Amino acid sequence: MGCLHPRNRRYSSSSSFVPLPLFLVFFLAIFLEKSVGFVSKSEYSKDKQASSLTIESIQKYLAKINKPAVMSIESPDGIIDCVDKWKQPTFDHPLLKNHKLQLVPPEIPRAWKTKLNKMKQGDTNISSVASSWQVWHQNGTRCPQGTVPILRVTEEDVLRAGSVHDFQRKPQKAALAALNATVSVSPTDTVHVLPHEVYPRLFGDSNTHFFVYWTADGYQSTGCYNLRCPGFVQVDENIIVGSSIVPYSTISGQQTETIIHLWKDRGTGDWWLVYGPDSIKVGFWPASLFTTLREGATTAQWVGEVTNTKPNGAHTPTQMSSGHFAEEGVGKASYFRDLAMLDSNYAVTLPTERFIDVSDANCYNLDLRFTLDLMGLHFFYGGPGLNDNCP
Repeated sequence: MGCLHPRNRRYSSSSSFVPLPLFLVFFLAIFLEKSVGFVSKSEYSKDKQASSLTIESIQKYLAKINKPAVMSIESPDGIIDCVDKWKQPTFDHPLLKNHKLQLVPPEIPRAWKTKLNKMKQGDTNISSVASSWQVWHQNGTRCPQGTVPILRVTEEDVLRAGSVHDFQRKPQKAALAALNATVSVSPTDTVHVLPHEVYPRLFGDSNTHFFVYWTADGYQSTGCYNLRCPGFVQVDENIIVGSSIVPYSTISGQQTETIIHLWKDRGTGDWWLVYGPDSIKVGFWPASLFTTLREGATTAQWVGEVTNTKPNGAHTPTQMSSGHFAEEGVGKASYFRDLAMLDSNYAVTLPTERFIDVSDANCYNLDLRFTLDLMGLHFFYGGPGLNDNCP
């Protein structure tokens, strides 16, 4: 997972450096199997959940979040509603009532274009690499221009999570293997972009999904996944935040990468998300949502993360990525490669003040490296979770 935030996360070690705004994170991530990211194996009982969460409150939330569709598409992920761009959920946010919808970033960093071209060429020391794509694309149907694709939320989705609050929010009990690039520590704003996540309680399956998440108060009362609350403004009609993605990488075989770019526009202060090798401009988080992120990020984090509620007092058996430890390298462990940032002048820089944060190296670990090929600054990560050395 990649994220930007100007605060010291409560499970990260604390470091303080000279402030310097970070405006962009480049990263490529590889996923080897379905078992990547957060995984919750807990089962749920609809009757039990309904006793504490009334159907009436669920219906009220569904009526608010599911906007009228211009057309609807059946997909393996569920019903996709093509919603008028001006009527998407984000414009229900009181801070965005009069927000101007920008269809493309006012300024695309030139250095970003140059770097992307280089990323598509040359040697990565990986024999076979493919790009991921979203499963709903397989039937060839797309939303019409002027609309955005949004996965319809169902009553079952909310019941599976336990409550509307839990349906929107990110779990906080986690084990992680992370690389942090920190230039100062300050409060609360956070943007997450994860090119791959497996989370049955959230998505209702064990497939790999592309997702985004934001919060403006340290996960207390603001923010949510994808478009499940007002916040993220989607502008592209071809990419769904929350959709499952394929193909998966194979052990000792073809590896699959996802390219993600995230940067702050110098003029508006909005944070733009660009997806894939074709640089699809998915959408943006308006500056008005945040406080400190309006000026720039102070911490960038690339992380593998697994929900760890310690069932029965033991560490979760959930694998991180392929389940292989970082030292097994290419073809076995997952990785992020070619990590870089843009400074306030839109110049590409390497994260220099950085530290590794691993919850328990016997469960999951991380191996940071730097090479002169297109791997650049990169790291391998992963692990099996519960084992003889990770009780």
